Amino acid sequence: MVALSALGAAGLSVRFARAGVGVWTGTAPRAKSIKGIARDPLNSSRMWVASFGAGVYRSVDGGVTWTGHRSGLGNTFVRCVTPQPNHPDSVFCGTNGGIFLSVDGGLNWNQILATSVSVRAIAVHPIRTGVIYAATFGNGDIWKGLVKTIAASFVGLGVALQEAIFGPLAAGPDADRHDR
Repeated sequence: MVALSALGAAGLSVRFARAGVGVWTGTAPRAKSIKGIARDPLNSSRMWVASFGAGVYRSVDGGVTWTGHRSGLGNTFVRCVTPQPNHPDSVFCGTNGGIFLSVDGGLNWNQILATSVSVRAIAVHPIRTGVIYAATFGNGDIWKGLVKTIAASFVGLGVALQEAIFGPLAAGPDADRHDR
């Protein structure tokens, strides 16, 4: 397969790739590294990639092509990306400067939490729309947020995990019982 590329909207590169069982051909999003990937829970053809240094890339064709989207991202060092399960046009990303929210499927971003440390993992409550949890690196705090459109309020849960390295973060239906 020949790797192809083209110039997309706003001059961002569109990459063409094909993924198969144990095989990746073509080119993936260009970035220092890919930190995370998330699939739309309602549309398996739409995916997002958290890229370190290049923002968020989105595919609407199952990963064949990728387009970079960083409008509004004050920090393009993206560590994680997570869509709302029942409202996947609302997508969260964690960066080295905080949490950003897109309400248009990942095209444009607004900062909803500024941090001096990187946000490494975000989990969306599976039942309570708008409740998210975020884990940071540096001070190792876990945050709980209530997000309504692009306005949000966050509270640190007082969980100090010094120099912890976070992988995936999960929130279950009874997550609220433990942080009251």
